[in-house]
Amino acid sequence: MEHEPLRGHGLSWSSAGLLAALTLLALGLRVWRLGTLPAGLHFDEAAHGLLVEGTLFRGEFPVFFSAYTGHEALYHYTLAPFLALLGPTILAVRLPAALWSAALTPAIFLLGARLWNRRVGLLAAVAAACCGWLVHVGRIGFRANTLPVVSTLALLALFQALASQRRRTWLLAGGLWGLCLYTYLAARALPLFGLLLLLYLALTQRDVLRRNHRNLGWFALALALTVAPLAYHMLRVPGDLFERTRQIGLDDAAGGAWPHLLLDQTWATLQMFGVRGAGNGFFNLPGRPVFPGLWQVPFYLGLLLALRAWRSPAAMVTLLWLGVMLLPTILAADAPHWLRALGAASPAMLLWGLGMTWLLDGATRLGARWLPRVSDPTPVLLAGTIVLAALWSRQTAQAYFNVWARRPELYYEYMQYATDAARAAQQVPAHESLLISEDYYRHATYLYLAPRSRTAQWYDARHAVVWPRSAPWTVLISASTPTTEDIAPLLVAAQGAPYAPDGLFAYMRLQGTSIPPFAPPVAYAARFGRALRLLGYQLDGAPTPGGRLHLRLWLEAQAPQTRELRLFVHVADAQGRVLAQDDALGYDAREWQAGDRFISFHRLGLPAALPADARLVVGLYDALSGERLPTDGAGAQGELIVVPWASEENDHGTVR
Repeated sequence: MEHEPLRGHGLSWSSAGLLAALTLLALGLRVWRLGTLPAGLHFDEAAHGLLVEGTLFRGEFPVFFSAYTGHEALYHYTLAPFLALLGPTILAVRLPAALWSAALTPAIFLLGARLWNRRVGLLAAVAAACCGWLVHVGRIGFRANTLPVVSTLALLALFQALASQRRRTWLLAGGLWGLCLYTYLAARALPLFGLLLLLYLALTQRDVLRRNHRNLGWFALALALTVAPLAYHMLRVPGDLFERTRQIGLDDAAGGAWPHLLLDQTWATLQMFGVRGAGNGFFNLPGRPVFPGLWQVPFYLGLLLALRAWRSPAAMVTLLWLGVMLLPTILAADAPHWLRALGAASPAMLLWGLGMTWLLDGATRLGARWLPRVSDPTPVLLAGTIVLAALWSRQTAQAYFNVWARRPELYYEYMQYATDAARAAQQVPAHESLLISEDYYRHATYLYLAPRSRTAQWYDARHAVVWPRSAPWTVLISASTPTTEDIAPLLVAAQGAPYAPDGLFAYMRLQGTSIPPFAPPVAYAARFGRALRLLGYQLDGAPTPGGRLHLRLWLEAQAPQTRELRLFVHVADAQGRVLAQDDALGYDAREWQAGDRFISFHRLGLPAALPADARLVVGLYDALSGERLPTDGAGAQGELIVVPWASEENDHGTVR
């Protein structure tokens, strides 16, 4: 394995200055207009800030956050000082990610110099600083940005320990390898990389293992001590170990389709480096590969050089690292996925640096033939590095700031509509009732940017319209919950207008100084346990085969709830077989206070073969356990309330 000393080389001062310039370039690409671009604050970014506020700022120090589908904790600990200094701002959430991403530039240089030589390290640093993939992700406040840096430093420490034979270096290496598991979900593939690396050493470098068997014990001890708190948490909360992988895994494939599906996923992932990148415009220009155009040539050349030199530990380590860290995107939906593949960034940059070193060395040798007086190739190599960095960074900046950033879709992809609405919510006076309609219950963007929204009533205007508890009141209806004529009863006492910057719909603001009447067209008194009262309904459409029904239920909450409840509306035959259904509850039961009133909307398409004994039934159930609440009152039959197809009032004002 070729090594160049980290000191005493002719390139030391000049390369150190160039490395510092590359690091500053990387930082500049990641922090320029960071507080306003990407426009808006995405739910997942805001969630990081809320987790820090809810734990670290309250004296709790978790090793894993179970909320918001689970989060490894390292990023949050580095976010905390920025949040304390800058407050709940967009910049506070994103700046740590930009710093982590920029830190990969010097880290990859050190590893490249250790594995290959300084030239490879320096050119790999160019790739880490300028690659559009890393610039895009590095400008988003996601914890995944910690993985490439920590894993790079962990591998560097391991090879440094092999070279120095110092116990403290072995302990550091073990601690860093354990720390990787606190970065991002994809880091769970690293133990496989470690096992394959150990197997490779056992097959080809047995003398290395013999000389270091005691040191490996120190490595294992540090690794175990570092991982122990996380392992203990997973034993206590086993759902955290698999919850997120279940959500994004390829669990929808039938048994016979798995081989074909895996081949498709693998092929799509392998194309991401130079053929076709991720189609998701959230992280890059849709379809743009990691190394666009001619920039892919050094990568594929480096890959060929590493394959040819596979017996070299440097080559084998890089290849194993790349292959294993691509598994998180191969084995998950939507491959290639820029975030899930981020653990493969470091080996990819190393291969690019290896290939470009070969090209520059070849150019230097060719130039020496034409310019025999040039005896020192150092200026040529440095000049080539500077030119490459300038050209690539300019192309990346152009693609990001002038092309990608102008895509209208970003307004919705990064939830600027929610950001705008959150800022409007923060301006609502404390004495007014505030209601917010969003597709995510208690949307993190609002809660982070607008503390005022934490006391609002939250609902989903696609499925319900909620009455204010008192007047005056303000309702903010997000673009993610488009309204229909169903909200007409609320508009009786409202004044409102849409807010549409640049022609993009952000939210609708409704305001009123009095409570509108809550009068169901057809009174129908019934109750779902002690949770909810049915006061009446309105049914549009006739029960005709192939027709459509539109049901509105006038409801009143009886008591606060701690569980997630859901209404079901079924068209069923006399035997109870469901012919059509709609399950929804637009006003989350965890928001309820006694006396809260709302209207829920339900649309059902009737089957072409509609039996004469079909009936319309409504029930309320626990969304987690499936338990149905008992009913009483008009139409009550056990756990169901039968709603008449036609309105026929009796003497008591109810309908039979």
